[in-house]
Amino acid sequence: MPPSRRVRTTLWCWCMPTAGANACGLPHRHVALRHEQHLTYADPLRRLVMARRVVWAKLESMAEFARSHAPGAESEFYQAMQSAAEAGDVSTLMGVEGAATVKHFATLGSLYARTSGFVFDRRTRQPPLDEPNALMSLAYTLAQSHATQLALRAGLDVQIGFLHAIQRDRESLALDLLEPARAELDAWVHGLLARPARIEPAMFTQGQDGSVTLTKEGRGLFYPAWYRDGYRIALQPMRQLLAGMLDGLRRARCSDDVVGCD
Repeated sequence: MPPSRRVRTTLWCWCMPTAGANACGLPHRHVALRHEQHLTYADPLRRLVMARRVVWAKLESMAEFARSHAPGAESEFYQAMQSAAEAGDVSTLMGVEGAATVKHFATLGSLYARTSGFVFDRRTRQPPLDEPNALMSLAYTLAQSHATQLALRAGLDVQIGFLHAIQRDRESLALDLLEPARAELDAWVHGLLARPARIEPAMFTQGQDGSVTLTKEGRGLFYPAWYRDGYRIALQPMRQLLAGMLDGLRRARCSDDVVGCD
């Protein structure tokens, strides 16, 4: 073809960066659902309803953990669910969630003291300062990547969460979806460290800043376990929460006079 007849074509793709991959889709797909998501976030009462879904799911997960590892302690988490129901704004709701999480980590610490050679005193991150925290942080990060993919496939804006506020360069909706999976991942990580022939203390290294990370040998055990059963453990509660969110958004969209539900 003569140079004067050549045509240059540019293909544009809407992409959202994720951990280790790019997820691309057409921007016009599910636009009404995303519009409803934005409207819900902008309305304090509607956002509170959706954020409460997140906290209830997380509290239920922590109650189940307590029921399995500290029978009787689960009642505190059910009381927290009642407090979450009475919270009048997202800030108060986050206070309820935070207090319950402190109790969950205390239960987790007692479990480590009884059943393994590892110590878990409190949650530390950036950097994690002990072996359980190192694996918990790694598991959370991997699970968040799956949460991002779930949100994008559903057609939602991954940066618009309900419990987690908008923040630059943060996938707030993925963090929302991750919440009910955290306690289940805590139990899974404990299993990796407490069972015989699993990850051992010698498979960790400590940096000058106190950060604890897995060695190559440790990673060789962790990642196969993650892709065998860890990610499935994380996906189930995240999918359940997402289904509830989508149902709530679709119901709101169908009752909206501006945007129909066809």
